[in-house]
Amino acid sequence: MYLKRLEIYGFKSFAEKTVFDFEKGITCVIGPNGTGKSNLVDAILWVLGSQNPRDLRGGKMEDIIFNGTDKRKPLGFTYVTIVLDNADRLIPIDHSEISITRKFYRSGESEFYINNVECRLKDIVDLFTDTGLGKNGYSIIGQGKIEEILNSRPDEKRGLFEEAAGIVKYKNKRYESLKKLDMTQDNLSRLNDIISELYGRLKPLQEESLKASEYLKLSQRYKTFKINQYLLNYASMEKESTLVGSAISTERDKLENLSARFKEVKIEHDELRGELENLKNDRTSIRTNLYDANTELEKNRGEIKLINLQLSEESKKLDETDQKILGLISEIRKRKAERNELIQKVSNLSSAGLKIDIRLKNYITNMEIISGAIDKISEFHKNVIQRKDLMEREVLIKNNEIKHVNLNISEKINRNNALTERLGKLRSEHETIKQELLRCFNERRSLNRAINTIKNKISQNDRKLNERKDIYLRYIDESNRIKKSIQIINTRIKALEDMKKNNEGLNDGVRYVLGLKDPNVYGFVGELIELDKKYERAIETALGNSVEYIIVKTEDDAKRLITLLKSKKAGRATFIPLSSIKPRKYIKVNSHGFLGRAAELVKYDLIFRDAIEFLLGNIYVYDNVDNAIISSKKYNYSIRAVTLDGDIISPGGLITGGFYKKGYNFLSRENESKKLRKDISESIVKLKDNNERITKLSTDLKSIEENLKNLDDTLFELTNKKSYVDERIRELIHNYKNIGQNISTLSYEIDLNNHEISERYNELNTLEHEIHELESKIEQSVLLDKNFVEVESELKNKYEEIKNKFNDFRIENAHAVAEKDNMEAQLKEIEVRLNEDINSLQLLLNTRSYLRDHIKNLRRNLTDEKVKGQNLSLEIEKFEKEIVEIEQKIVITEEKIRNISSIKENLSNELALVSNNLSDLELKYERIKLGIENLHDRLKDEFNLTIEEALSYRDESIDYKNIQKEINFMKDKLDSLGTININSIEEYKNTKERYDFLLSQYRDVLESKNSLEKIIRETDRIIYDRFNSFLKRANNTFRENFIKLFGGGQASIVLTDADHPDESGIDIIVQLPGKRLQSMSLLSGGERTLVSIALLFSLLQLNPSPFVVLDEIDAALDDANIDRFINFLRQLSREIQFILITHRPGTTDAADVLYGITMEEKGVTKKISIKLSDAANWR
Repeated sequence: MYLKRLEIYGFKSFAEKTVFDFEKGITCVIGPNGTGKSNLVDAILWVLGSQNPRDLRGGKMEDIIFNGTDKRKPLGFTYVTIVLDNADRLIPIDHSEISITRKFYRSGESEFYINNVECRLKDIVDLFTDTGLGKNGYSIIGQGKIEEILNSRPDEKRGLFEEAAGIVKYKNKRYESLKKLDMTQDNLSRLNDIISELYGRLKPLQEESLKASEYLKLSQRYKTFKINQYLLNYASMEKESTLVGSAISTERDKLENLSARFKEVKIEHDELRGELENLKNDRTSIRTNLYDANTELEKNRGEIKLINLQLSEESKKLDETDQKILGLISEIRKRKAERNELIQKVSNLSSAGLKIDIRLKNYITNMEIISGAIDKISEFHKNVIQRKDLMEREVLIKNNEIKHVNLNISEKINRNNALTERLGKLRSEHETIKQELLRCFNERRSLNRAINTIKNKISQNDRKLNERKDIYLRYIDESNRIKKSIQIINTRIKALEDMKKNNEGLNDGVRYVLGLKDPNVYGFVGELIELDKKYERAIETALGNSVEYIIVKTEDDAKRLITLLKSKKAGRATFIPLSSIKPRKYIKVNSHGFLGRAAELVKYDLIFRDAIEFLLGNIYVYDNVDNAIISSKKYNYSIRAVTLDGDIISPGGLITGGFYKKGYNFLSRENESKKLRKDISESIVKLKDNNERITKLSTDLKSIEENLKNLDDTLFELTNKKSYVDERIRELIHNYKNIGQNISTLSYEIDLNNHEISERYNELNTLEHEIHELESKIEQSVLLDKNFVEVESELKNKYEEIKNKFNDFRIENAHAVAEKDNMEAQLKEIEVRLNEDINSLQLLLNTRSYLRDHIKNLRRNLTDEKVKGQNLSLEIEKFEKEIVEIEQKIVITEEKIRNISSIKENLSNELALVSNNLSDLELKYERIKLGIENLHDRLKDEFNLTIEEALSYRDESIDYKNIQKEINFMKDKLDSLGTININSIEEYKNTKERYDFLLSQYRDVLESKNSLEKIIRETDRIIYDRFNSFLKRANNTFRENFIKLFGGGQASIVLTDADHPDESGIDIIVQLPGKRLQSMSLLSGGERTLVSIALLFSLLQLNPSPFVVLDEIDAALDDANIDRFINFLRQLSREIQFILITHRPGTTDAADVLYGITMEEKGVTKKISIKLSDAANWR
């Protein structure tokens, strides 16, 4: 990533739109003082998110808008846009270019854009977090800011390092989490206040609700008794209705059975008809296939006849063709005989003529050969004389070459002797370096093994540390979860204890009696028994209201307490005197699903045995309602059965059941309390075990961290040693290669010289040999000259003799040629006719070949058609057989249909008979119902109930003899209850629901708080690890850069509070070469600048920023330090784009691009292009 373009309008002195295009590398901006160069830096700083006017060298934000001059009006707004190349996706946005725009109006309004899409300032700041361009970034160093790096407070320096370490986003995340944690804590406090308030309101509301519930129950009981009075009046009609209804049910069962049987028969009848239809369809299908097969067979037979006819015709044509071929062959033979006879004659004439021609050609050839030989011999003669002269001159030249070669050989031998001596020295030096190199390689291998061992140990310890930390955090979370669970359980136990202590849920009278603490009062039934949770619902249902019965010592105690209740108007209560109560009789039950008598399924003190047997002795508990009903039937509905789900089968057969609304009762309350106490004991054991593990893990973590620190120190020392050895190896390899190249060069030169000496000796031998050969050839040439004269004379005489013979034979040859031409004409005519006959024969042969192939194909087709016909015959036979089988099945199925139709008709008659009987019974039932409707009207008028609704109020336990007395008593009781708030029931329900909802919310918010605390701990760990790791690397890089810039000395980055590294500030300690450790304030301006540059460049090396803007940071440097600064700058510019505001000539010399800034018009900055050759005038 790098800065491609900067666009400024109305920012400070940039009154007009100004665009700067930047390239990679180093760009310098130069110009006279006061022309607004630094405003360019302020513009970049502002668009990247700066909000402090002082950072922009202003008093308030409006100061950044162009304020006008004598010639120009002030502008109403300003904007700055930067365009970044994001091809490397350093910023995680799917765009190769990113434009950032910031606008500000004099009215104080601001606008922000990313790629022309409006956004928030926070979005821009977040975009550049941890890139070095952030708030505490080190990529934009304004005028005079370079020294502020050293002058800043330790905590401000830490901000610079945090930006470079890339942990700012984690710190921001931690800050957001802490804000959320504070909000969560506030929510917890508010919820706790509301829950406490609701908890205080619940108790009085519950009392009012219970009173209202008692009123409603008594009102309902009064209503039940009144309704039961009416139900007695139509008991007989109900009984008769039941008998008729039973008869109707029986007839309906018969009708249903007959209907079912009729339906089965009808289905069977329909299935048979469907089967018959399918058989007929199959028969039709097979008949169709049979017809198609017969048709195909007829077609096959016709095809066979056609093929036989074609075979006959084609055979006849073949015979005719064979006859024609025989005739043509005979004609061809005759023509060939004639041709051969003429050929023989022509051949004879040709032979005679040929012999003459041969002799003529021989004469011509001999004449040409002799003429040529004469010419060649004459030419050879001339050449021999010329070559003889040349060879004599060549012998002189080669003698001179021999002298020159001997001189060259002497020079090469002397050169080789000198080279061999130098080569020996180089080989000795080469071997020495090789041994030193081997030693360094061995040392490096040892160091590498040691470093790898240390790295493996560090990796193992890091992994072990992370694993231990994860386990440690899990145990911390688990401890917090257990503590939270214990807190919730304690709250619930306290609530249960308060309910028990206050006797909540009991009637007023019961609570009053229990509050007296009378020694003869043992307590109410619900608190005196214990039972398994499995039986809670069954026993609760079995006891009903008797769960509140109070067990006392004697009848006198009961009478005394009842009198007290009346006198105090404290309510009513039922008492069980142990002195007079007798257990109920029970029968032994043995049936499927029976779990035991209710009295046997509870635990109690033996003193209460008679009381518990009285209440639960004749109640039998079953696993489900089906088994309970079966058992009740078995014992003629004489027992009272209850199921685990709370369903009741009363004596006489009444069944009570339905949805069981979950709620707390006296029986489950104690069980829950015991279970909770057990849970809390187990949780405390787990918590103790967890805390022991946390302590052990904490010790392990400290040990591992100490070990890691020691390993890091060892690794640092080994790495430094390895760096020295690597440098030494590189130096030795360089020398080794150079000497090796020199040895190779010398060896090659010696070999080349030896080769050339050898070639020169070979050349010397060759020259001597050539001279010897030339002298021999010169002697031969002298002899050849004499022989050539004699041979030339003989050849000329021979040529004249052959020429005379040639003329005689040429006349004889003319007569033979004429006769031969005549015969050749006859032969050509015969050849033409013979070719025509041969062509005709070829056509007939082709025709015969075609006819034979066609006949062969027809015979093959005939065979195929015959096979096809046989297959079709077999298929027809198969179809005929299948039709016979299906016909038989059709007959059988039709017989079945007739039988089932008869059964169907009989069932239909029976159905009609039963239906008539049912109609008679239903008519009778309707007459009975008409009588019951009269009772309906009376119930409707008084209670607004139907007869069906009234039946739900029926209670077999009512004493019908004293029913009127009970009704009068209940009327008095209702009057004595006084004012009743019926709405308190709903109000209590709503308040309780809100209380439970808020309690649930409290738990959720508490869980959210724990999650936030976990996130903060994890973020702290990441910040700690990354910051410490980066600080170590930054320290090493800073030390190296310091030594390079100052030529020695010491420098380090230290924490001001090493015991608290998470909060510690950072300080810089330096020791210049040849000086003692001294304070930063005692350094000169140039030294301080150079230290700041060393620190700045160290951060850039470790975490390169996309671009860096430096405003006159080189002002305090002398020429020597400028050179060091420029060298560093050039190295870093390979990876980082630099934009420098400068006056120094040395700095501008390093620039790849130069921009000039001027102020031609007062108060208005302008950009101008500068040639590098004119740059000196702008410094």
